[in-house]
Amino acid sequence: MEKEWLMAKIAVILWLFILPFSVNAGWLSASGKVIDISVYEHTDVVVFSISNSKDDSTPCTAKGKTFAINKNTDIDRRKQFLSVLLSAKATGEEISPAPPARE
Repeated sequence: MEKEWLMAKIAVILWLFILPFSVNAGWLSASGKVIDISVYEHTDVVVFSISNSKDDSTPCTAKGKTFAINKNTDIDRRKQFLSVLLSAKATGEEISPAPPARE
């Protein structure tokens, strides 16, 4: 019984140290016009670049301007992405790349 009480005290003390700290996570976003599209057949990766990025603080995507659609993305979804990218490049429309939804 004393061990359980001691463990409960330790848990409460740990929570008191953890609670004051706030952690926020999220996806950074960018938007702009498609300026370049590359399709790498040997790796099944689509890489594209956008200009006029509104967010230049994205560390993992070369300041928010270069993105990749990797080979783990379903082939039909990659084809849809490529279609949208080609259409956006042809029309000059801006796009806002978004991360895949978590299932």
